[in-house]
Amino acid sequence: DPRPPLEPVVPLELIEAYVDDVLATDSVVNNALLPDTLERPAYVLVVQVVLHLLQECLGYLDGSRFFRRALTVQQSHSSVAALKHSGLALDAAMIEAIAARTSSSQAAPIISQRVDHALYVSCVRFALRLAADMLASGRLVSMLGLEVTWSVRMLPQVAHAPKGAPPTNAGWDDAFLEERFGSMVDRLLQKRDINLAMVPDHLERELYLNVVRLLLNIATTALSSHDGAGGTQVDIFGVSARFSLE
Repeated sequence: DPRPPLEPVVPLELIEAYVDDVLATDSVVNNALLPDTLERPAYVLVVQVVLHLLQECLGYLDGSRFFRRALTVQQSHSSVAALKHSGLALDAAMIEAIAARTSSSQAAPIISQRVDHALYVSCVRFALRLAADMLASGRLVSMLGLEVTWSVRMLPQVAHAPKGAPPTNAGWDDAFLEERFGSMVDRLLQKRDINLAMVPDHLERELYLNVVRLLLNIATTALSSHDGAGGTQVDIFGVSARFSLE
């Protein structure tokens, strides 16, 4: 069902400060072969897209029926879960395996095949860093006088992106991407400190929409399994649930 556009609840300056902190302190994410002027706007877009999807998921809960009552979800900026670099060490082999699956089916080169691929792989690294930092950001749930937090760590068996897993190319519709994320990309291009002077705007716009496709491929990979491995699984008090995305 069509829903009104979501207003972002996290200020852009906080997103930019988080990205700058990661670039300054995380050598795994910061690609030495790419200038920060190219990585920074792409990473800012990654955070904006992920937060947009988070808000959209929460928005779908708003107005849903729960035992004949309507559930209301009000979204605002959190004062207890900050955007900060958690310092969690991510496994390099896992990152490269996921990058190989999600960044291998992009469109024709925009800057150059080598530079484009390096940027897409770097965006995968950053997206995984972002996911870890989001889960480790502090209080996640508070209810009935209880505070629920999560501990984030690498699984002992990192082979949940097994060798031989097919590339993830979900074939996202261009019209869908334009409708949902086109205005977000346009706002990003309007910022002088982000817009790449060396790349024409129409090519830069296409590059960023490819980054959005990449993020959706990562989400598909996270919710998919290969030969019984991988995917997302939730285990709580004797109940196990495994998710898939069709």
